[in-house]
Amino acid sequence: MTLVKENYPVNFLLIGPVDKKDRSRFLGIINNELIKDRIHYIPWIDASELSSYLDITDVCLAPFHKNPQHESGVANKIYEYMLGKKPVIVSDCLPQKRLMEKHNCGLVFSNQGEFHDAIIKLITDSKVRMQMGQNGYEAVINEYNTRLVRENLLSLYKSMTN
Repeated sequence: MTLVKENYPVNFLLIGPVDKKDRSRFLGIINNELIKDRIHYIPWIDASELSSYLDITDVCLAPFHKNPQHESGVANKIYEYMLGKKPVIVSDCLPQKRLMEKHNCGLVFSNQGEFHDAIIKLITDSKVRMQMGQNGYEAVINEYNTRLVRENLLSLYKSMTN
């Protein structure tokens, strides 16, 4: 809400289901009079539709709470955002923080102030936004590509049998 009060031209597209226990709180927040016209919520999309939504998106968010699951690896959606050439703003869960820092493909936040500042940085600096998006794309294509992993595994297996 702060960004809206500060007159930043932000709109949020939220995609995905909300847990039943959080649903009424979630709906209350997104239907707040100040922000309801800037939030677009879609409960579910088919994976094949994601690229179309990424095409109309400038920045992707992954504000996960620190917990054992999020400290154990990177959520697939972050790689999907990177493949879509979008910079990602992530919470400071260690695996995603390392990914952003290694590839300079997004910003990391630890608190609401840093989250706010990260959004402002990326919505106001299109060059940084584009470069981070490109960096993420190249990382997925050149390092996290399943074809490359496949080739490496096949080479490993072949070397073990020789």
